[in-house]
Amino acid sequence: MALAGPMPGWAQGILFSVKPSLLSLSECVAEPGAVPIPGVATNLNLEVAGWQTQPVSESGPGTFHLVFKEPTRVGTVLVHHAGSVSYQVGKAWKTLDPGAETGRDLQVLTLPEGVDIQAVRITVPSRPDGADADGAPLHRAELSYATLIPVRLARLTEPVEVTAHCANDKAGEVLLDGRVDPERNWTSDRHALTPETPEWVMLKWNTPQTVRGVMTFRGREDGGLGSFFTEVFTGEGDPVGGGMEGWQRPVGRRTPTGPFRSSQFFVALQPVTGRALRLISAEGGARAGLGEVILTRDAGTPSKAGPVTPGKVN
Repeated sequence: MALAGPMPGWAQGILFSVKPSLLSLSECVAEPGAVPIPGVATNLNLEVAGWQTQPVSESGPGTFHLVFKEPTRVGTVLVHHAGSVSYQVGKAWKTLDPGAETGRDLQVLTLPEGVDIQAVRITVPSRPDGADADGAPLHRAELSYATLIPVRLARLTEPVEVTAHCANDKAGEVLLDGRVDPERNWTSDRHALTPETPEWVMLKWNTPQTVRGVMTFRGREDGGLGSFFTEVFTGEGDPVGGGMEGWQRPVGRRTPTGPFRSSQFFVALQPVTGRALRLISAEGGARAGLGEVILTRDAGTPSKAGPVTPGKVN
C-alpha cells in the first residue's frame, strides 16, 4: 500500500485534560506521608505518573487526592493499576463502579453527567518496599498513572478483528487486552517505514462504530509508530485489501508523548463513524511497535461488549 497525498492532519501540543491550574496543589497529597503531587504544576496537561506514598510499616493501601480549588466538571478518569476511584460532591464521597473495566490494568472510568466535583480520590494497594533500620518490612503504594479528562468518554468495546500489516500476528492478542508491559509488547517485522512501505494496525468491526478518540501506549522496547496518522473506513465493501478506496483521514489533534508508557491521545474534532480504523506508520524507523490501543466513544453512544479476534496477516 503506497500512501497518497500529504502526511498528516494532527495539530500537536494540545490541552486534552482538565487544566492543572484548577487544582489546589497544597491539598493534592498522597497518604501516608502527605507526599505532594509530582510535576503537574509546569505541565500543559494533567498527567500524574509515578506518584508514591512514604514507606511505612503498615501494609494498607495508599490514597492519592486530586483536589480542586472549586467544584469542577470532570467527565472521565483514566487510571492504571488502581484499587478504586472515588469522587467528592459536596461532603459526600461516591465510588465509581468500574463495570466492564474490571480486571483491566488501564481503566477508562466515566463520571455521571452534569456533576461538578470537588475532588478525586484514588486508592492503590501497597507493596513491599525494603526494610527500616531495624530490619522491619516497609510498604509503599504508587499511583503509576492517572489523568482527568473533561468530556465523558467510554471505551469502545464492540467485537473487533485486529489485523497487522506484517508477519508478526500477535497484535490481536496484545493491543486490546488492557495491559501494557513496561518493556515489550507488540513489534512488527523489520522493514523501512516509508510512504511506499508503511506499517499499519487495523481494527475492524462487523457494524459501523462511532469513534471519538484513540489512546496509544507502549513499552520501552516497542518501536512506537513514529510520525503516524489515523484513517477511518467509511466506504462500502471489505476494508481489508481495498487499498486507499473508502478511507478518510479525520481532522483532529494529537498530544505529544506523555510520561507514562509513551502515552499519546488523538481526538477527532467531530466523532467519526466507520467499519474500521487503522493506525499507519510511514516514518520513524525500521519497526513499528505498540503496547495498547484504547478506542473511545462519547459516553452517551451505546456499545456492545464482546471478544477480540486476532486477525489475519496481510
